[in-house]
Order: sequence, then C-alpha cells, then structure tokens
Amino acid sequence: MTSFQGLHLARSFSTFRAFAVAPSQVLPISESSLDHPYPRVHRSGAMLVMLVSTLLGAASSAFAQAQISWGPERSPYKFSTFDCDKQAQKIGLILIQGVIEIQHPDDGPNVASPPEVAIRCDKFIFSKDSKILTRAALSIRAETSITGAVNIESKRATNGADGTVDQAIYNIVKRRSGDNGGNGNKGRNAQTDLQGNWSSERGGNGGRGGDGEHGSTGSEGASGKRGTSGAPITLRAGTYGGGTTITLSSPGGEGGKGTRGGQGQYGGDGGNGGNGGDGGNANEVHSASNGGDGGNGGDGGNGGNGGKGGDGGDGGDGGNISILLIVKDKGSPGTPPSEWDMLNEGGKGGEPGLGGAPGAGGKGGKLGSAGCGGAGKNWGPVQWNGSGSCGGPGSPGRDGRDGQAGPAGVYGRDGRPGRKGTWVWGYVDESTGAAK
Repeated sequence: MTSFQGLHLARSFSTFRAFAVAPSQVLPISESSLDHPYPRVHRSGAMLVMLVSTLLGAASSAFAQAQISWGPERSPYKFSTFDCDKQAQKIGLILIQGVIEIQHPDDGPNVASPPEVAIRCDKFIFSKDSKILTRAALSIRAETSITGAVNIESKRATNGADGTVDQAIYNIVKRRSGDNGGNGNKGRNAQTDLQGNWSSERGGNGGRGGDGEHGSTGSEGASGKRGTSGAPITLRAGTYGGGTTITLSSPGGEGGKGTRGGQGQYGGDGGNGGNGGDGGNANEVHSASNGGDGGNGGDGGNGGNGGKGGDGGDGGDGGNISILLIVKDKGSPGTPPSEWDMLNEGGKGGEPGLGGAPGAGGKGGKLGSAGCGGAGKNWGPVQWNGSGSCGGPGSPGRDGRDGQAGPAGVYGRDGRPGRKGTWVWGYVDESTGAAK
C-alpha cells in the first residue's frame, strides 16, 4: 500500500467520523473508548498498514456504538415518534441525562385527550437524577435493554378550578316591609236639635299593619371543576439491566373547591297598627262614646334560608401504567427491574362549599294607640252625661310577631375521588402483542 493510499483512507475515515457525529444529537465516540489508541504515523509501509487496519476497526466500532444524549440544554424535545433505526445515521442507544421534557407537537392546553409519543431504540440508559417530564401518552420500547434510574412523571393532570360566583349573592337584601294600618275615624258627636236627635258614636278601630315579606333562600354556591386525568405511560424492554429502578408517576388532578352558598334574604318588617279613632262627644241628652281600638301590628317576614354550598369537583383519574418485558424467545425471557414504584392514584375530590348565612326575620309592627273617649257635656252647674272627661279608651293593638331566621344553607357534596389508574407488570408475547 502506498503512502498516498494510506493517507486517502485516513482522510476517508475522518470524513466518516464527521458524518457520524453530524450536529444532530449524535455524540462522537471518544478516542479513549476505542479498542486501539491512535498510533503515531511512521514512514514504514508496515506501520501504514497497521494504521489503516486500526482506523477501519475504529470506524466499525463507532458505527456500531452510535448514541445520542438527551439533556436539559436542548429540552423540550418535540416529536410524535422517534425511531433510532429511521434516523439519518442509525442509532443504537439513547442516554437520558438530567431533567428533560418531551412534548407532542399537536398537544396544547385545550387538547382533551393526550396524544401519544412513541420512542423506539435498541437501548436506553437513564443516568442518576435523570427524569422525563411529559404531558403526552408516552410509550418507550427498548429492543434490547433499559438500564439505570428510570424516572418518568406525567404532567398531564391539572387540578380543577375552584367555583366562582358573582359576589353579589353575599349581599344582604331586606324584603319589603308591610304597610302601616289606617287610623280609625272619630266617632260622631251626640246631637239633639232641629237637625236630628242621635247619640254619640264609638271611635273607629285602627287598621292592622301589613305583614313583612318573607326572605328568599340564598343562591346556591358554584361547584368546583373536575380535575383532569393523568396520561398513560408504557415501558417495553427485552430486559431491564441489573440494578435498574423504575418510578412512574401519573396521578389525577384534584377537584376544585365549591363556593359558599349565598346569603339568605332578610324578612321585611311588619307594618304598624293604625290608631283608634276618638269617641264621639256627649250632649245634654246623650252620653259620650268610647274611643276605637288600636290596630294590631303586622307580623315580620321570616328570613330566607342560606343558600346551599357548591359541590366539590370530582378528582381526575390516575393514568394507566405498564412495565412489560418483550418475549422474543420463550425459553429465555429478560430480567425484570430491581424495583419499581407506580404512582397513579386518582385525584382527591374537591372540598364542598359551606352553606350560606340565613336571613334575619323582620320586626313585628307596633300596636296602634287606642282612641280617646268622647268628651262629656257640662251645662252650668248641671252635669249632662259626663263630667267633661274622656270616654273609655279603645283596646290597644298587639305587636306583630318577629319573623324567624332561616336555617343555614346545607353543605355542598364532597367531590368524588378519581379512579386509580390500572397498572400492569408482565410480558408481551411478540407473536400476539398481548400482555401477560
């Protein structure tokens, strides 16, 4: 082999290495990882042959061990599928370092169901303290192995919003009061003359006061919103390397809190009773009459019930989680992970709203005053039908009853907890695709 030929091959290998680590996410294989260190170039043909042989072996090793590393510096990673075999350069291993986020390009806050992100490679290594965060339904398939401290957390679930209401439902509103009763008419005076002869009349009774209106029940509080559910996470591997630990987390979101029920309306006050009319006056023939009775006061209206508290929102469901071994040879299934922890509880139900405050009852109306009796008649030294004092007074009216306060509103219903997601540990038969 000529020196030119050796130099040409060396340049060709340099070109290959540049292609192998083209600036996607492919890491170059370090020189220290090769089977043979780079030898120093000598002028002898024998050493050139050794150089060519070594470089070709290194090129083959680099191609076979091509890997990519996903780390925080390039996060988030956004794709729907990533297949190591379908990259510009075939990749054999994905190394997860630090905390990274994986997103689906079509996902967003208004997307109801989680879209799937599928990742396939020959091997995966999760470094210590690494973690994958995702909102997607994540599926990872390792044809050969998954190794390291696997930690995947679904960020899909969100807590439900607390209920919201117009704050006006907590304002105090008093219902209309009853009208006051009318006053009684004055009794007719006694009269004896050419116009006629009649006795005095009793004063008219005062009218009863009107009742106050009853308060209405307060408005119902608003219910909390349901928490959203976690997304599924699936791991499939031919084997799980020695000491591999797995933590998969996809809990449901908590339900939102219900709001307090509205304020019950206050009952209206009862109207006051009317005053009794005065009795008619006496004359020389007829006696004076009594005054009219005072009217009763109206009853106060009852206070309204406090409004029912809003219901707590239901918790979201936990995401389904699967850890599976790919069985390609039934005679030698792979090794399960050393430890695994699946955190996919349903979200807690939201707290219910308290019942609203009751409305106070209205005050009863005041009694009406009794009418005064009519005046007696004196004529000189002779007293006619009275001494000039008032006639007997009418009876006083009674106060109206105070309205009763309404009861406090009842609590809203506790939100129901979300369903715990299913979890599967088992085998996948490649011939059927079914988990066992």
